[in-house]
Amino acid sequence: MPSDRPRSPEAPKTATNTTTITLTTGLQAPRCLSGVFRPSPDNTHYLRSAEQQRRTRLIEQAQQAIRRLDTAGEAITVAAVVRASGTSRAFLYRIPELIQEIQRLRDLQQRSDQRQPVRQRMTDSSKEARIRQLTATNGELRAEIQRLRTQNALLLGHLREQPTIHHLDRPPRQVD
Repeated sequence: MPSDRPRSPEAPKTATNTTTITLTTGLQAPRCLSGVFRPSPDNTHYLRSAEQQRRTRLIEQAQQAIRRLDTAGEAITVAAVVRASGTSRAFLYRIPELIQEIQRLRDLQQRSDQRQPVRQRMTDSSKEARIRQLTATNGELRAEIQRLRTQNALLLGHLREQPTIHHLDRPPRQVD
């Protein structure tokens, strides 16, 4: 049934085998003369696919930004990741995995007070090996110091036995 309202100039023209109906919102929609409304084809899967691709791309950008910040030894915060990746804070907060990774790296940085990349941080086993190596080196140096002290004492004893040599701890003697 055709509408009694005049068509607005911006309303689309309909084909000859269709007429328009006025919706409760005041907009007009095409209707076949047979009375059956035929909706336009559903193309939302294209929009969903494009949105999923965009989301994946932004997640990858954020992950790369986190890796770059970590490698550079810079502070890893949400604001720093937003600046480095070109994403928004709202987007990052909608991805819990990214927020957890940012918090984990930020906590590591705060605990160690060093901003080293994850790959350059020492593991527990490498720390233990380094401690063993330093302890062994320390023992060797202590032994060398003791050996040099003993050698020093012997040399000082030899110097004191020599009457013509000037001693460091007393003024020189006059030889007649």
